[in-house]
Amino acid sequence: MSAERREAAALPTLGVRDALALAAGALSEALPGELWVTGEVASLTRSRAGHLYLTLAEDGARLTGAVLGRDVFRVMAKLRGAGIELAAGMALRCRGQLTLYAGRGEVQLRIVDVDPRVSIGAHELARRATRARLAEEGLDRAQARRQLAGPPHRAGVVAPDGAGLGDLATLVAASPWAIELRVVQAPAEGPDAPAKIAAAIGAAAAGADLVILARGGGAAITAPYDTEAVARAVATAPVPVVTALGHAQDRSLADELAWRSVPTPTAAAHLLGDLFTDADRQLVAAGRDIAATIRVRLHALEDDLEHLAGAFGDRLVAARASTRASTLASTSGDQHWRRVALVAVVVAVALLALLVAVVLR
Repeated sequence: MSAERREAAALPTLGVRDALALAAGALSEALPGELWVTGEVASLTRSRAGHLYLTLAEDGARLTGAVLGRDVFRVMAKLRGAGIELAAGMALRCRGQLTLYAGRGEVQLRIVDVDPRVSIGAHELARRATRARLAEEGLDRAQARRQLAGPPHRAGVVAPDGAGLGDLATLVAASPWAIELRVVQAPAEGPDAPAKIAAAIGAAAAGADLVILARGGGAAITAPYDTEAVARAVATAPVPVVTALGHAQDRSLADELAWRSVPTPTAAAHLLGDLFTDADRQLVAAGRDIAATIRVRLHALEDDLEHLAGAFGDRLVAARASTRASTLASTSGDQHWRRVALVAVVVAVALLALLVAVVLR
């Protein structure tokens, strides 16, 4: 027998099940514990038994993943808590153990946990957590409940280093309305920006009717306006806050929580003008309503006085007819009723004057 045939005869012969078991054992020894695997969800199915099966893909390579039993509820609850709907095409970071599935003869990841930060990004995850905390405290609608006591004659403006105002100051100065702008500087970038913006909002709100959080054009909206410090400062400001951050396509937490959100500082100037116009229109309408109410009440009082005068006249005629037998008595009665009528007219006129004074107050 040749050496080649003797070597071939010495090799073990295994059945499919035993060969897979041998491979599974070798895989288990090489990777005895759990590991994290990141990939794109290429396919997603759920069995009648409730198990979840998915395929993770990366650069043409594919790995089957399985979430079984109670792990399905834990994984899905964690994703829902982060506001994520598991779907094909999304990135997913899974924790589990690599095993060899004998039924298909393929390596499979037995998934027991996921990391939502990869799916939505760490920044977006922190953003959603901040929104949830503010909602639990009832601050998500705090600015929506704010009301202006009147047109905003004093507006505090928070702007990066005094810049980024666009045409805000120019348009306000050229408007026919008496508006005072007080600018409080705060940087829009850097690690200290959130704390400084939050402090500037509080300073700008002092003695102001309204605060404008402004920023001109430039880079896209980034972390400072999405941080809890700035979001909380906007929500808890004692006066309405208007955000004008210069990028309509990038909606920050500050925009979501503000009393009003406009795309640019220039738009904020137009908003101030609109608020004055609305207040002027409401004042004119209220004046017209008051005048109409006074006219209606005066007409009603005139009718009452006419009825009262007629009633006293009838009483006076009746008194004269009943006292004709005695001239002295008649004369005395006439004088008595004249005095009564005069007193009644004086009282009615006094009541009318009092009513007019109350309405016009």
